[in-house]
Amino acid sequence: MNRREQELRDVLEEHGGLIQRIIASYERDLSLQSDLQQEVALALWEALPRFRGEGSKRAFVARVAQNRSIAHAVRRSREPPTDRVEVQDPGLSVDDQVDADRRRHELLSAVRALPVHDKQLVVLSLEGFTTREIASELGITENNAGVRLHRARAALKKRMRKWTPQKTGTS
Repeated sequence: MNRREQELRDVLEEHGGLIQRIIASYERDLSLQSDLQQEVALALWEALPRFRGEGSKRAFVARVAQNRSIAHAVRRSREPPTDRVEVQDPGLSVDDQVDADRRRHELLSAVRALPVHDKQLVVLSLEGFTTREIASELGITENNAGVRLHRARAALKKRMRKWTPQKTGTS
């Protein structure tokens, strides 16, 4: 295995979870997530030689995954949606898994419903990127990133409330 192949393997191993979560934010179909994961890996293979260490490798990987996922979403925007369930967590009990699946589905559905410019901000934020890092990745000022992120989070909360059943008291 040459150095470039090893570098790609290391990046995919270290940042595989980040890549998968970004992909799941744009694609709900598990088989298409797998295809998109391969597209992202290929894009990283092509892009890694251009990485010069300006910023973190994690941010670089996130940008490549976001860009490839956005391109994928644009291609798929004319196709009818599917209702397949996303990633499973084998460490949970059945009841906890059902609850976690419901919450994950609600969050991913709300994120997927956001406009792309809001989705980029929210996905990076959910991945733990700081406002400064988000601004750098999107080529905007830190203040602008903060304002846009605040608005995107508000839109996400509004969408989440719309799908969360309201509790009613019984008398």
